[in-house]
Amino acid sequence: MKIETYNGSVSIVDIVSGNRSNKPFNLKNMQLVRFGSYKNPFIILKQSCSNPDCNCNEVNLEFLEFDETKSCLTNHVHFLFRLNIKNWKENGKTERSELCQGLVDEFINGITDEMKRDFKKHYEFNKEKAKCIAKFDISLENINSGRLVAYSQIFGNSGSMAFGGSGCGFLFKDKNEEYFIDDLYCIDPQCNCETAHLFFVKQDKVNKAVLNSFVARLNFNKGLKIDENTFPEKDARRIFTKWQESDPDAIDLLKSRYTEIKEIGKNLVERHTKNGEFQIGKENSILPKRKDKIGRNEPCPCGSGKKYKKCCGVH
Repeated sequence: MKIETYNGSVSIVDIVSGNRSNKPFNLKNMQLVRFGSYKNPFIILKQSCSNPDCNCNEVNLEFLEFDETKSCLTNHVHFLFRLNIKNWKENGKTERSELCQGLVDEFINGITDEMKRDFKKHYEFNKEKAKCIAKFDISLENINSGRLVAYSQIFGNSGSMAFGGSGCGFLFKDKNEEYFIDDLYCIDPQCNCETAHLFFVKQDKVNKAVLNSFVARLNFNKGLKIDENTFPEKDARRIFTKWQESDPDAIDLLKSRYTEIKEIGKNLVERHTKNGEFQIGKENSILPKRKDKIGRNEPCPCGSGKKYKKCCGVH
């Protein structure tokens, strides 16, 4: 048995409620396991407990077979189990087919020291994120107004650079200039803006001051828009392009963080309105319906300081 990183995509046919549907999986940077006793490899999906107070010490592992010829599998093998990262045995063993049980046993028996370190790192990383999410809070009014929240504001230890702290989401060097990139997102789960707000700042090494260089909005469907800048827009776009070229996974990470922030917003709304009434809209939002329409010339509620029509009102 061996584990490797795979980049690519595959379609797997699932039977859902009696209907056949073709479900694509993007396998970029995902782990695969190749068993010695089975012809096809398996995608490994890892998930840890999100309760910061739980000491379960287990990682949930899900295995999904796929064909590297990219043919659709109609009867793919699928199984999962809970791996205890203390004794490296299965927690809560369940009934499964002889084939799947054999693959589980082969996997557990083949776990290397490197794999153990990876599983422990995954568990600890997710526990730390769960603690950060549990500590973060924002009022329902600010959620409902579409207030921007920096990723570093939730998961960093030094605050967001966009709000006076020193934390940021990315670092990037271009022509001996070091740029700090702080990524912010609308936390309102009812809003489908599909946008990452990016603050590019660079350090003045002589005066040891941090200077705001430009602000950009990356809409995942419509593309990039430079909101404000202290130098020509073409230079801002060049810097953005250079950053994207230096980190090909950056855009995928922004999309993932966008989804994560929306989920945090949804959970916060549930927390704040646990005993209240809910507004279920056409998008199944649990947010109270907004009572007042924002004027196009009014300040944008996200806190950017710009008019609504030139900020979130563009969407």
